[in-house]
Amino acid sequence: MKELKLSDLPALQGTEKQVKWAEDIRHEVVRVLEECRKVAEQAPERRKPKLEKAHNRLVESLRGMLHASLIIDRFRWVIKHEKMVDKINAIGKGIPMELHNPFLVYAWNHFRKEAK
Repeated sequence: MKELKLSDLPALQGTEKQVKWAEDIRHEVVRVLEECRKVAEQAPERRKPKLEKAHNRLVESLRGMLHASLIIDRFRWVIKHEKMVDKINAIGKGIPMELHNPFLVYAWNHFRKEAK
């Protein structure tokens, strides 16, 4: 799985205030996805192809989000949550059809066990 960097994502469109807020949110989304990627890289080899494919879908969805208002609407809860499992859930809810993304589910299970 390739590391996701903020520089890999396109510039956002919107007002100066929207773009600033959305960049802060997107920074946290990328940080959480990177933590999840590190967990997924420790998965058994047989699971890695499916996890990588699911990870790539998430990254492509993020790349397609060009409007700051969309980032704010879909992901603002990511920065409000403190627990990693809640941040992962917020990301899954923010990307249509990805709530049960195998990559996110794998990472969610890891962090849920870690929190116990």
